[in-house]
Amino acid sequence: MVSRVPKFPKKLRESDPRSGWLDDTQYEALQDNAKYVWLRGFLAVAFNFGFRKSELLGLRVKQVSLKERTIQLLPGTTKNDKGRTVRMTEDVYQQLTPCVKGKKPEDPVFTWENDDPVKDFRVAWAKMCKAAKVNIDPHDFRRTAVRNLVRSSVSEKVAMRISGHVTRSVFDRYDIGSEDDLVDAANKLESRRSQSVSSAQNSTSENSQIGRKLVTGKEAGTEQSVTR
Repeated sequence: MVSRVPKFPKKLRESDPRSGWLDDTQYEALQDNAKYVWLRGFLAVAFNFGFRKSELLGLRVKQVSLKERTIQLLPGTTKNDKGRTVRMTEDVYQQLTPCVKGKKPEDPVFTWENDDPVKDFRVAWAKMCKAAKVNIDPHDFRRTAVRNLVRSSVSEKVAMRISGHVTRSVFDRYDIGSEDDLVDAANKLESRRSQSVSSAQNSTSENSQIGRKLVTGKEAGTEQSVTR
């Protein structure tokens, strides 16, 4: 028998999120060193929309519409079982088109040159990263996409629909900032203050001018009445 029930914390502390993300220059370097057609398409979708690796590898040609330029994740195929649809950027469209051309609707989007579906790509990934001199994990693309969506002024509601985040708390953990963000924030604060001070000075100057005009007009009227 258990003589004493140990006390458990009401809520376990969540581990700090990984801080890895990708900038545009690194992304271009990876694209330039991606040997396979499927890998270039994979990179484009992951970088722009932050799809999970399982969602990407599970994509079928029927879920990609080149005519409508959309990618549809079907209900039951995502982590939260909810479907979602995104509209391709030009980058995604260009990189994904050769991945689906000439294939049947049920075929996987991402396949090797012998048409086998991509499952384990650790070797190809490592070689690409080494050639590009970029050390990045596939899951870091998800953080990158969330970060880019927010910084592109996409509303958080829409950004969460695109990335597939259900809760705000998890979404916020993926929206990781950088030193550049702090600099940008400081510049925006300084710009706001400068505009506010400038506006106040202009308002004071205008009020002074109006006051002088009113006083001058009153004095002029007084002089005219005395003259009469």
